[in-house]
Amino acid sequence: MKDPSAAVIDEIIKREIKPGSRVIDLGCGDGRLLTLLRDELNCRVQGIELDDEEFLAAIARGIPVIRGDMDEGLQYLPDDSFDFAVLSQTLQQLRYPVELLEQILRVAQRVLVVVPNFAFWRIRLQVLLWGRAPVTEELPYEW
Repeated sequence: MKDPSAAVIDEIIKREIKPGSRVIDLGCGDGRLLTLLRDELNCRVQGIELDDEEFLAAIARGIPVIRGDMDEGLQYLPDDSFDFAVLSQTLQQLRYPVELLEQILRVAQRVLVVVPNFAFWRIRLQVLLWGRAPVTEELPYEW
């Protein structure tokens, strides 16, 4: 089952983006958000995704997507090539988040960042008891 809050998050992001904008989604997953922005706001979209299955799902939606590891940087993207960059449920998974944010500010005018609510009581309890954030279908990585 997909995260039920994903549609709400997508709508919040959509409200911040102007129609016709150039948008890159870093860690775009299956391209769901970019499809919404392309189809409803006529945005020019680009995704970057590391996971093979999600990468192929984004391609199947007709999303232009680069298979890449953001921890290796964004040197291949030209300066000021996007109006908006989106990092939704991505930043906390990076080894070099500060370096990536610096590069994003080079390629995009504005950055929208969504992170998990690590202050939620269940997550705090798990971190307290086991020293790790919970692994879920939506956040399948240990840290």
